[in-house]
Amino acid sequence: MSLLNIEGEPNLVKDTYSKGILSTDRKGLEEYKKRRELRRQEKDAIIQCQNDINKLSNELIDIKQSLKIILEKVTKG
Repeated sequence: MSLLNIEGEPNLVKDTYSKGILSTDRKGLEEYKKRRELRRQEKDAIIQCQNDINKLSNELIDIKQSLKIILEKVTKG
């Protein structure tokens, strides 16, 4: 594989075999990976919050049903 610098583009080279353009900007790649990981963590946090909200909602429904049963027994008894 032989690489040629691209004029006016210090972070790009051309592979003479595949004719592909490659980036040599390692710092940019690392920054991209950090941003991608941060987005993944934020998405995971949102999903966890949604799960927590759903769980709380179900627990409130259970409490409400229990209170209705207790009220029915108290008013009939």
